[in-house]
This record gives sequence, C-alpha cells and structure tokens, in this order.
Amino acid sequence: MTIYAFEAQESWLPTAIGMSCSAVEFDYENNTLTLAFYLSDFSHDTASMEPQRLISLAGVWRVEQDDDILAASGDVDDPERGAHLDRLVGRELVRADVSHPGYDLALHLTGPYIVRCFPCDALQFGDDPPGDDVFVTWWVDGIGVPEDWEEPNDAFFAEQS
Repeated sequence: MTIYAFEAQESWLPTAIGMSCSAVEFDYENNTLTLAFYLSDFSHDTASMEPQRLISLAGVWRVEQDDDILAASGDVDDPERGAHLDRLVGRELVRADVSHPGYDLALHLTGPYIVRCFPCDALQFGDDPPGDDVFVTWWVDGIGVPEDWEEPNDAFFAEQS
C-alpha cells in the first residue's frame, strides 16, 4: 500500500456524498464489508444495475449508532450482525472523513450511523511498498472510478486548489 493510493482513494469519496446505501454485503472469506450506493431511488430493481459507488472496507471496521457499536469485523459469529448491517440500507451518505496520518475512514450516514475503518498497517510501507502490489484497506469503486487504486479524482484536487 502507498500513501499515494490512500490519497487517491480519498479523492473519490466525495463522489458518493448524497447517495443512498442500497445494499450491504459481507464477504466472509476476505472479511470485507461493501456498501453499494445508487443515485436513483434504492427501491427500484438494483440487481440489474451497476452501483454508482461501492465503498469496501477490509480488515478492522465497525458500525456505530450513537454510542453503541452495532457490528464489527471481529464479530463474525454474531447472529445479529446481518440485521445490524441491514440498518444501513436506505441511509444517505452525508459525510466521509479521513483522519491523517493513519487514513482512518469514517462514513457518516443518516440515522445517525457511522461506519469506521481502521487501516492498522496503513503507513507500514509509506511511499515504497514491497514489490508491485498496492493494497489499501478501504477503497471506492463504481461507474467512472478507475481500477488503478493510485489514480486520483482530478476534480477533487481542482476543488482543493
């Protein structure tokens, strides 16, 4: 992973602000939580549509409501976990914060719900990862988002200037 990859992924987060979460999926094999966001009303048939944005969290994450932790990456055997994650469906993403230098992610949804990801090893390799592999513990996918994790959203950086 590189700092540049996290910065590039951070630049794609604002493109999901204002979208509603239409689905939450958990990949048990990879311990990855993915939230799917659509611009249109999430009640339509989304099975045939590609989400405008997917925000995936790998590694250490948790879902909070007020002062309660509803679900976390470590509670894979909790029978209520799926029901807690389903509470995010229909919630609008109102803000996405990235804390530096560790690139901790906080997704603020209506409710209020907060989904947090803690990239414990975010700065392990810094600007010089071993080999050619780039890995980030949270990332943004979807329509118009390049597959290269290190390609930033130029519009984001133009707004910052």
